[in-house]
Amino acid sequence: MADWLGLDGPIDGADCAVADDFAGRNGAVITRCEPGTVFDAEYTVEVRTREPIGNSVIPGTENEYATADATAVIEPRCRLAPGDEDEGGDRGRDPVNLKCDDRDWSLDPDNGDTLPEASDLFSVHLSE
Repeated sequence: MADWLGLDGPIDGADCAVADDFAGRNGAVITRCEPGTVFDAEYTVEVRTREPIGNSVIPGTENEYATADATAVIEPRCRLAPGDEDEGGDRGRDPVNLKCDDRDWSLDPDNGDTLPEASDLFSVHLSE
């Protein structure tokens, strides 16, 4: 669990499909999506509009496409509470306690009613 919270696990690029869907709903297509490494929890995405700019006050842009790129960085908001550090053993069905920026969570496998959202566990900001 500590590896997962600290973003020390593999980044497989599955989120590029989500980025592609989001771009599509905004009239664009992804031209590049690169997940970071295990140590760089980030994604760099480049997009291009589906349609050219069209008629504009700038001559010669009728057939040009708008492009943009950004790098999103994912940062953990939580850490395991003292005493809950992963010791590599089987915790069984014991609750896991998290200390987060805005709230502390107790994740009880026998009570799934109070699970945090992804936004409670991680923050995302643009770095470029």
